[in-house]
Amino acid sequence: MFRNDMTVQRQHFAATLALLVRNLPLQDIFTEPLMDLGVYHLRIGAKPEQYPVVRDCLLASIAECLGEKWNKQVETDWTDLMDHVIAAMLRGAMLHALQAISR
Repeated sequence: MFRNDMTVQRQHFAATLALLVRNLPLQDIFTEPLMDLGVYHLRIGAKPEQYPVVRDCLLASIAECLGEKWNKQVETDWTDLMDHVIAAMLRGAMLHALQAISR
C-alpha cells in the first residue's frame, strides 16, 4: 500500500507515535493533522475496516515489547489513544469523501 521505502515509513510512524505520546494532554491540536492523514490514507486505498486490525496489531506489538510492564491500565491508555487517532483519521477521510461527492 505504501510506495515509499518502508524504512522511511517506519521512521515516520515511530515519530508520529512519539509525538502523540509526549503530548497526551494536547491531543486536540492533533485533530486536524490526523484528519489530513486520514485523507492521505483514503487516497492510497486504506479502508475503514482496516483501521481496527492495524490498531490491534500495533497494541499486540507494544504489549510484546513491554512484556511484564504491559498491564490493563497501559492497554486501556494505548487503546484509547489509538481509538482517538482512528476516529480523527476516519472523520477526515469521511469529510473528504463527502466533499468530493457534493462537487
